[in-house]
Amino acid sequence: MGDYMIQIKNDITILENYEKNDLIKICDDILAGKIYVAKEFEIIESVIDDLWYNDDIKNRSWKFWIHSFIMIEYLTRCYRENENCRYMYKSLEILKSWGQICEDLNLQNIIWHDHATAIRGIILCKMYEIFNWEEKDRVYIEDIIYMHGKKLVSHNFYMKKHNHGLDQDIALYLISVTCKHFKESYKWKRISKRRLWLQLDNLYEYDGTYLEQSPEYAYIVLLRLVEFTEVMKKYEDKDYRNIENGLGVKLRYLYDICHPDNILPGMGDGEYKKIDFTPLLTNHNMEKLYDELEEKICRHSIYCKGGYASFKDFSKGRNTHLIFSSAFHSRVHKHHDDLSLILYKDNTPILIDSGRYNYNYNENERKYVVSSYAHNTVVVDEKNTDIKRLNIKKSGLKSYYIDDNIGIVSGVHCLYDGVVHERIVIYLSSEDILVIDSLSGYKEHKYDQVFNLHPNINCSIKSNILFGNNGETSIIIKDLLDGDNEIVLYNGQKEPLRGWSATNYNEFQKNYMYVNCKKGKKAKYSTYINTDGNLKINDFNWKEDVIKFKFKSIKYTVVQGKENIILIKNNKLIKLNSIRNEKLEEAMAEAIQFEYKDKYRKERNKRLKIEEQFKNNLGNIDIISIKCNLESPQPVDSKIEFECNANGYDLEYAWYIYSGDEIIVKTQYTKENIISWIPKYRGTYSIKAFVRNKEGNKKSYRLEGYIIK
Repeated sequence: MGDYMIQIKNDITILENYEKNDLIKICDDILAGKIYVAKEFEIIESVIDDLWYNDDIKNRSWKFWIHSFIMIEYLTRCYRENENCRYMYKSLEILKSWGQICEDLNLQNIIWHDHATAIRGIILCKMYEIFNWEEKDRVYIEDIIYMHGKKLVSHNFYMKKHNHGLDQDIALYLISVTCKHFKESYKWKRISKRRLWLQLDNLYEYDGTYLEQSPEYAYIVLLRLVEFTEVMKKYEDKDYRNIENGLGVKLRYLYDICHPDNILPGMGDGEYKKIDFTPLLTNHNMEKLYDELEEKICRHSIYCKGGYASFKDFSKGRNTHLIFSSAFHSRVHKHHDDLSLILYKDNTPILIDSGRYNYNYNENERKYVVSSYAHNTVVVDEKNTDIKRLNIKKSGLKSYYIDDNIGIVSGVHCLYDGVVHERIVIYLSSEDILVIDSLSGYKEHKYDQVFNLHPNINCSIKSNILFGNNGETSIIIKDLLDGDNEIVLYNGQKEPLRGWSATNYNEFQKNYMYVNCKKGKKAKYSTYINTDGNLKINDFNWKEDVIKFKFKSIKYTVVQGKENIILIKNNKLIKLNSIRNEKLEEAMAEAIQFEYKDKYRKERNKRLKIEEQFKNNLGNIDIISIKCNLESPQPVDSKIEFECNANGYDLEYAWYIYSGDEIIVKTQYTKENIISWIPKYRGTYSIKAFVRNKEGNKKSYRLEGYIIK
């Protein structure tokens, strides 16, 4: 941006910043009638009044940003650079056009989307503050801002435990301090801060882990908090310390999860994109912490409660980053990615998460990149993990140990019915990683261990070993166990989708996907991942719960205990640090008992189905027939009995006997389903039975042509 810009208090960044000349070009295009949303979307031409109904671009995010006033955001930024009033008048034109359609019932879902409303509130406060509006325009903007304040303060509209709710808090705060003359402004300010403190408790662990499972959103939200802290300082609100005091641990987490060259990993709903840490370093403490993080050539970090392990190595010219995660804290931006790995080396993604693609949730490409097959984990029975709300916390890290030579961390998830998946990751060096998978179920399953490689890596399988290379970096994936398995290499398969990724927004690319398939009640994998072509693990042996191998000159033994994992390194006993997770421990115990519970559940459902059928049949009456003890014809004075056979519950019966159209015998309803009749006259008769139950349902059956001679 330029050397000078107008200073404002409400300085919150929405979307990314642009260089000054690029921003001026964007805004001049908007003045000329073009519609610009972001780099990833095409520029279109549209009359502003038609813009809100535009359906030419079939993209949910595009519509979201249009209704979030992103063009007003650009115009306001550009005005800060060069004070060209035309940008602000264009902003007002857009606002007034929106004001004419904001109550259209056909657009309510997108107009008053919880997040779009929050972002509009933030942008409107900047628009209001930055320009000296004429009285009638100022009042018009205030009316729109007030409308947003009323919406944002509503309990029913508010998004708890969500980054959208955080932006709602910030927007409501800005409205309260920007328009202090609103009679509700003090109340709104108080509510916004109270809600915001609760949001922070739900969005972050105490160690700084961002709990919505996406590094990109971790960056967006941290930047929002840093900027909001500065806003609060400008308004002399001392409560800014409540946020500022926790910024350091959040910065540390973001740094550790970010790749060495400041590239975000595409985990959750995130993209592989470079970020700038500079806007986060707004005070001396943040600058000092960042400098300390940058100085360490080897930084391994475990976020116990967050569910992330990060191994970074810059020593001896290396540039390696391994991320291991097992984290299910929220359904927000959650993918089926528990116990997944991401490997980055020499400024190149190697093992990747398949990215976000877009937010059009019904598209097959979007469904795929969210799926278990799009992540480096083990898929059971070709199904996704069950990430319903009841299963939150049934995934996490279990134990860890780190020293200067080795890092070992284990995690578990119970997100398949009756299956426990435990993964141990052993970081032996920046070129050598051992992955131990143990899966246990109570019935036969198909297990697919999956590794997705970056689209620029070419792969082949030789003797069941994967060899990958992009000209600069290589990778070898080898299963150290001999057994009955099948290894398949996919690349852009369409039916079903296998071997695809979206490392860039809205781009669906082919990539190689390694799948190691095993079948049985249980499955074990011991996978050696090497990136220098020099395989160093020897004498590998796995019997029951004891794993032995030699790496270089060091002998290792890993014992999978019931409570913890034990590491023996050259006869030195090392007990891993245990991580408590009560919900996960309960889930593991439940999985062990799942077979019996499943049998009970099926039997119970069977009984409930019978009971349901019984209840449904209570009101039904089915008359099968009327039987007679004496066949027609019969002489006068014969004793004849008619019996009504009917199915139902609590039935009562009544009878009519007709001679032509005349009723000659008529009875009241009784429990008795038989009537006795002694005819006195010759003729042809008909007998009619009526049946009713307590529910008030009735049915009848008529027997015709009974002759008395």
